[in-house]
Amino acid sequence: MIKRSILLLLLCLTKPFGTMAQESSSAPEVLMGYVEESLYIEGQTVRIRGKVTFDTEASLTLGPGVVLLFEPNASLQITNALKIKGTKERPVVLRSLNKNRLGKGIEILKKNEVATIEITGAIFHDLTYPVLFRENWYRPSVLISQCQFSHNEGQIFSILRSDELSDVPVIRIEGNAFTNNHGNMVVDAYRCVFNVEFKNNVIKDNTIKGYSKTDYWRTALLFMNFNKLDELVIENNSFVDNKIVFPELDTVVAISHMNIIGGKKVYDMTENYVSEYNVRVIP
Repeated sequence: MIKRSILLLLLCLTKPFGTMAQESSSAPEVLMGYVEESLYIEGQTVRIRGKVTFDTEASLTLGPGVVLLFEPNASLQITNALKIKGTKERPVVLRSLNKNRLGKGIEILKKNEVATIEITGAIFHDLTYPVLFRENWYRPSVLISQCQFSHNEGQIFSILRSDELSDVPVIRIEGNAFTNNHGNMVVDAYRCVFNVEFKNNVIKDNTIKGYSKTDYWRTALLFMNFNKLDELVIENNSFVDNKIVFPELDTVVAISHMNIIGGKKVYDMTENYVSEYNVRVIP
């Protein structure tokens, strides 16, 4: 009997910490309000209700197989680190619970000099702004990779300027599929410096609601505003069959796939496939 007790004790002591953490990290079926502690979720379906705000000391990690269902106007506000780690077999899915009353998405808020944003293997579907970096969101690094964005309304992703920079943030947006969305993508580095790599993405069958041909950010599928173009790399992307619709004119026009402002030089787009070559560079 004593030997058996010792054996059970040894088994408990040698149990992998990762397994222990996973078992103790289950989330409630409905997430709402203020979250004070870091949260790890894997293989669960969780409803997001209202504005869910994470404390500045609390991070969020979503492992393979997680499904987040956003109730109408619901959002996740992240002030620390965010890690989404889906796989091809078990992606992380973020979508609205009701397609007729959409949820918002993820907001990255406040300056944090040590936390990072890593989003891989995720599917964003039927949201009003899947990923939104609010002004002064600073993190040292951002990765959005191997994700699918489809049937979203509004801006597909938006990275707004951050005036309070400790260092130059490195932003990598690589290997994603942006398809059948109603909205555009924005990176605004006005009055600050971002190091951005936009590579190996497929941008296809998206629609933008037209406003004015001189309203640059609203009439470009990918709008980037930089002080210097030396910090921007755009390579091996495919822009296919995207369009602008002007409802009041009942017309469809070929889209300006990119508007790139700043740098006083023409940006080289030869490394990308564009179905209709239409790129504006504004000094």
